[in-house]
Amino acid sequence: MFSSYFAIFLRNLFRKFGFLYIIRKTNLFNFYSGKYEEKFDLAMQKSLSEGLTVFDIGANVGFYTEKFAEKVGSEGHIYAFEPTSKSANIIKLLKKKFPWITVVETAVGDFSGKVLFDESASNSSSPTNKIIIKNQSDSKNCKEKKIDTIDSLVEKYKVPNFIKIDVEGFELNVLRGAKRTLKNNNLKHVFVEIHFALLNQRGMPFAAKEIKKILENSGLKVEYSDFSHLHAYRS
Repeated sequence: MFSSYFAIFLRNLFRKFGFLYIIRKTNLFNFYSGKYEEKFDLAMQKSLSEGLTVFDIGANVGFYTEKFAEKVGSEGHIYAFEPTSKSANIIKLLKKKFPWITVVETAVGDFSGKVLFDESASNSSSPTNKIIIKNQSDSKNCKEKKIDTIDSLVEKYKVPNFIKIDVEGFELNVLRGAKRTLKNNNLKHVFVEIHFALLNQRGMPFAAKEIKKILENSGLKVEYSDFSHLHAYRS
């Protein structure tokens, strides 16, 4: 529903004429946005159990990394992928309590090599830091970072049972680099936050449609928990 051409068209139309901005300023939106984040969080927690391997892609400062580590316990393992050094170092502090966390200071996408990463001048661990595509940035705070694919990372580490993706408009690229992994029956859950506005800015207004197609073609069932978060799962 939320990834249909019509739904995306309406979303882009509302954004163009400022309706989304107006809606976001209302108390109703503030109430609902808190509720849907809570719903997404709850869905992830329900999908986790002891002993699972998790890829936390776009881990930022480890808000979800810590929750995942508590849920899977010492028999499980969390791989937190975060390209920003300050954020990665904050996650590393969690290893004292959860030694089953591995922090990998890299971006994740559809190729291996180097990429420009735009970091906030005022907050280098900001959750809005993002990969720059085709130099679409006027920022002077771009830094070169390593980037790798999920399929390559699986060869280095392990096939995850659970993947969380929050990468500020780079989510389609991440999934394009995970085609082998997505078809692996050991992978049971994929949770994705879709940043429609950023995807639109990057000339990918219908990326959500392709995201859904990639997941379904990999044998996963896809459901939206709200208009920005989806859950793909394998029974």
